[in-house]
Amino acid sequence: MIKVLVVEDDRLTRQGLISIMPWQEHGMQVAGEAANGLEALAFMKKQRVDLALCDIEMPHMDGLKLIEQASALYPDTFFVVLTLYTDFARIQQALRLGAIDYIAKTDLDRESFSTILKRIVKRMNREQQRVRQTDAAGQQMPEALLARWAQLEWLNDAQTAAELLAQLLRRGGASGLIIRIGGM
Repeated sequence: MIKVLVVEDDRLTRQGLISIMPWQEHGMQVAGEAANGLEALAFMKKQRVDLALCDIEMPHMDGLKLIEQASALYPDTFFVVLTLYTDFARIQQALRLGAIDYIAKTDLDRESFSTILKRIVKRMNREQQRVRQTDAAGQQMPEALLARWAQLEWLNDAQTAAELLAQLLRRGGASGLIIRIGGM
């Protein structure tokens, strides 16, 4: 069962999503809810979730900051952005941070709920399959990543550094690697 955390500052919208979406039909269960990114991080610290459905615009900590911080702490958690806006730049930023999909609140209706969840499950399965295939390639992956790290290509690009370090940490190839990155 896929454990879902719904993160939305509007209580009525949050409760509506929890009660109306056909979670069970798609092997999902709502594990909890949060009104902002700070509450979501606190919840995730106590209980593992597989998927966080989060609004972009929230007080205290927005969805983009949540994705950024939670992805570093919980790399196996998937994120789907829920937004009222069709601001492509914000959606694009969420996707770059690791969100696997976005849902425009204006597009939500009873008929599309099942389609949305089916699409999310399909993307989660595809990503998990990709990770399994990468892991099945053997232990050469950490060595290749360490070789890239040693080439220092990341020094002038914070995003490349963050992505490379995240890959190393996920693959267990950073044991014994002590780094200090200033300004990142």
